[in-house]
Amino acid sequence: SAGRHGHENAACVQWHLGSGDRGNGTGSAPLPTEYGINQSCTFNSNDPCQADAQTGNTSVNIVDSAMSFITQAKADAVPFYVNVWLHVSHNRLDPTAEMKSAVSSTNCKASALATNQTECAELVFIAAQQDADAQLGRLYALLGDLDLHESTLLL
Repeated sequence: SAGRHGHENAACVQWHLGSGDRGNGTGSAPLPTEYGINQSCTFNSNDPCQADAQTGNTSVNIVDSAMSFITQAKADAVPFYVNVWLHVSHNRLDPTAEMKSAVSSTNCKASALATNQTECAELVFIAAQQDADAQLGRLYALLGDLDLHESTLLL
């Protein structure tokens, strides 16, 4: 069913409100749903979804959650707002072996990416960013598949 104002909303983002109690009280921070968000998949939070910000699958998890939310909103015929923020451009990056194999350089072999993030930092970034772009491509394709591409504002 639709939220209070006749639409659904979701946050698929890095949250930074409660990422487990580390002795500083952050473990008691409210869940994203307690801020009026109908559905969430956040990392750096207490969210049960807990998209893991330290794996190569973070972009996949966040986009999967957003796609599930959009598909359900379409099925329920309710307007929606979804906030999707990927973290790949500003956090520790840990691309998967498959992501790294798509990148090559004369200065750094793909096999060295897992063990030498200083020497191969640019390629680590490129591998993670290319995957983020691919994941957003999946999201855009879904909008077309659901015939939402002309009625959805993307920023």
